[in-house]
Amino acid sequence: MLYNHVSAIILNLLFFQIDRQLKNTIGSLSVAFSPVMDCTSPSMQVDAGILLRVSSREIAIHIMVDNFTPEESDKVHGLFAGMIHDSTIALNIVCKKNFSLVFRKNLGTTIYTNQLKEIVLSVMFPDGEKSIHILLPFYFFRLFSNSITPSSSARDIEDAVLRFFTNPRWMLPDISYLFNALTGPECITMINYLQKKNLLTPYQIFLLIQAYPELSGTIKNALSQNIINDVIHYNKDSHLKITKRDIAGGIYSIEESLLMIASEGIDVSYSRPLRHIQHIIQLSLASGLVLKKNFSAWLSEIQSQDLLHATVSTTDDAVMAAAISRESDTYLLLLKKSLSERKVNDIKELIDPSKNYEEIMKARSVFLSNFRKLKMQRIPLHPDRLEYLLSSFSNPDDYQYLLFSAGWFVLSTALKGINKKIASTVIGHLPLQAGILIEDVLRGIVNPNILHDEMQIKKARIRCVGIILQLYYDGRINLE
Repeated sequence: MLYNHVSAIILNLLFFQIDRQLKNTIGSLSVAFSPVMDCTSPSMQVDAGILLRVSSREIAIHIMVDNFTPEESDKVHGLFAGMIHDSTIALNIVCKKNFSLVFRKNLGTTIYTNQLKEIVLSVMFPDGEKSIHILLPFYFFRLFSNSITPSSSARDIEDAVLRFFTNPRWMLPDISYLFNALTGPECITMINYLQKKNLLTPYQIFLLIQAYPELSGTIKNALSQNIINDVIHYNKDSHLKITKRDIAGGIYSIEESLLMIASEGIDVSYSRPLRHIQHIIQLSLASGLVLKKNFSAWLSEIQSQDLLHATVSTTDDAVMAAAISRESDTYLLLLKKSLSERKVNDIKELIDPSKNYEEIMKARSVFLSNFRKLKMQRIPLHPDRLEYLLSSFSNPDDYQYLLFSAGWFVLSTALKGINKKIASTVIGHLPLQAGILIEDVLRGIVNPNILHDEMQIKKARIRCVGIILQLYYDGRINLE
C-alpha cells in the first residue's frame, strides 16, 4: 500500500504521529496510509469510535481493527483513547471551532456505511500485515469544505481537503484559545521565546491584555518585573488612545509570529499541542511541492536542469537516504547517472526501509527546498519587478500566500512606493488585521523611519520577488 498525503494529514490531525505511536505501542515495523476510499462493505462491525460534538451537531467516527490479537486490540484502543485531549486542541485550532471529543469502545457494533468513507492504516509486522479502518462521515469532511456532500466522490473529497490545508489562512492560531489550551509552563516558555526573538514587545503584551483581560494572570507569570512595569506604563499613559483597530493589528502580529515559528520548524518540544499543530503545518506545507509530482519525476527534472549533483551535494546524506528509503533501488539508479559510485554507496548505507511517513516527507521537502534554492540562484531578482508581479496574480486571494511567506512587516516595507492602486488591491485581499498593520506602515504610523530607508525597501522587494517566483514555480499561485 502506498502512502497517501491527504489521509496522513487527516489521521495525524486526529491522532498525532499515529504511525510512530503504533510502532512504539504494538511494535509494528511500518505503517502506510490508504487514500480516502469508498467503504469496502455496505455494513461493518466496528470496535470503537470517537464522537465529535460541536454546537448542536454530533459527528461519529468509527474504528475497526482487523486481524489483531485481543491484547493488541486493547493496546490500539488505549492508544486512541489517550490521544483525545491533544486531538481536541488540534481540531479546535485548525477548524476555529469549539469541539468536545469522546472516545467510545463499542465492540461488535454493526454500522451501515452508505454515507461513510474510510481510510485504512496498513500496519506491517514481521509475520504479516494487519489493518485499522477509520470510517468517516461526510459531515467530518465538511469541516474543511462546504462543497462536500454525501454524493461527493472520494477523489473530490481528497481534493477539497487538500485545498483547505494548503491554504495558509487556517494556520493562523486563535491566540486566546491557544493560551487557554497550553499549560502554565508551556505558556511561559512560549512567551519567553517570543520575547527573546523580539517578537513580543511590552506594547504588544499591553494590547493582548486589552483584548483578553482574562489572560493577564497567565501572561504576568511569564514576565520580568521590568517588562511588567513597561506594560503598566502603557496602561497609565493618559495620552495613549487605543482603538479596536490597534488591538486587532497587535493580536494579528503575535499570531503571525506563532505561525512563522510553526512553519519554519523551530523547536517547540516543550509543548505537545504546539508540536501537534507544527506537525500538521509541516505536512501541509510539504504537500504543495512534494506532491506536485512523484519523487522519481522530481529527480528526473532536477537532472534535466543539471542540478541533481549540486542538490544532492547540499543535502545531508542521512536526509537523502530518508527521502529514498522506499523503492530505493529505483531512486539509486537515477542518482547513479549524476553521482559518483562512492557518493551513491555512502547514501545507500544509510537507507532505512522502516522510515515513517513523516520522516520521508520531511526529508523530501528538505531536498526539494535545496533544489529550489539552487534554481532561484540562477534567476536574477530585481526589486523593480515587484510591481509587475503583483499586478500579474490571476487570483487576488493568492496574495495571502505572499503575506504568510514574507510576513506583514516585510510586505508592508516592500509596498512602499508601489503604485497605490496595486498596493490597495493587495491589501484588500489580505486578512483585515494584516491589512491594518500594512496600512499603518505605509501611512507612517508604525515605524515611520522605514519610509525613508531605501536600502530596507529594496531588500524587502527583492525578498518578495523571490517569494512570488517560488510560489509560482511550486504551483501554489498562478501568474498571468
